[in-house]
Formats: sequence, C-alpha cells, structure tokens
Amino acid sequence: MINPKPAFATSSPKVADYLKAQIDHLVQSGEKTQRQIAIECGYDGARSNIISMFKKGETRLPINKVGPMAKSLGVDAVHLLRLVLGEYNPETWEVLNAMMGNRLISKGEQVFLDRIRAKAGDIDVYPETKDEVKALDALVVAIADRKHSELRPATSKVIK
Repeated sequence: MINPKPAFATSSPKVADYLKAQIDHLVQSGEKTQRQIAIECGYDGARSNIISMFKKGETRLPINKVGPMAKSLGVDAVHLLRLVLGEYNPETWEVLNAMMGNRLISKGEQVFLDRIRAKAGDIDVYPETKDEVKALDALVVAIADRKHSELRPATSKVIK
C-alpha cells in the first residue's frame, strides 16, 4: 500500500497565492470588497489594507484568523489551516499531522471518503498497483486542475 505524505513546499500553493486567487475572485465578481473581507475577519474598516498585505505575502495570516478568513472567503477552514501551518510552521504541522493522522480532513476530502465508502461497501479499498495509483492520481489532478482554472483561468495548473 502506498501512503503518500503531503509535500507542502512543492505541491501546495503558497498561502499568499491562494488568498489572492480567492479574494480576487470575490472582488472581481462583485460579491465582496476587500474592506468587507477585512471586517468579516475581525479587522476594523480602517485596516482593510491588511487584506492586500496577505495577498502579497507581506504579512502572514495569523492562525487565529484562519477560521474567519475561510468563512469570509467561502473556503474550507481545514484546507486553509493546512496551507497556513504547512508554510508558516511546517514543524508544528508535522507534529499535529503525526498525532492527529487523517482526522483533519477538508469537506472535499470527506466527499472522496464518502464516495469510496458508498462504492466499496464493507471492503477496505486502496490503490495497490502502479496502474491504480496512476489512475487515482489522474482523477485527483483533473479535478484539481478544474478547480484551479475556475479561480484563475489558464494561469494555474496542479504540479504533477
């Protein structure tokens, strides 16, 4: 059985890039302003420039703002937490991940698990052959590419 370990440095977007894509999408679609996002994250309106600083990577998103930011952006808080810890505190993330294992999962990951359980019945399934791993990888990359292209058409692809 293959047990892949997340490689934040090579396969995950930088927090600033992720926040920029999410925030720009909301702002360009007219759904929210950066000022609204700042207020929803607990900053007063006069500090709305903090959102630009997060987007540029000039300031790190504080850990206590991960939940409010995720809620404001309409993204999964666990996913954002993984990005933040993986980039800002990789040692802390390694310890938490080792202790918690796969208990911290995003909504998207839960969908995958639910589908596996629904289709597999009472059988514990996992990819065992190179072809099975390759097929699973291709499926995940295709879905991730689609999600990236929804945020930034033709500019973002998953690292394979």
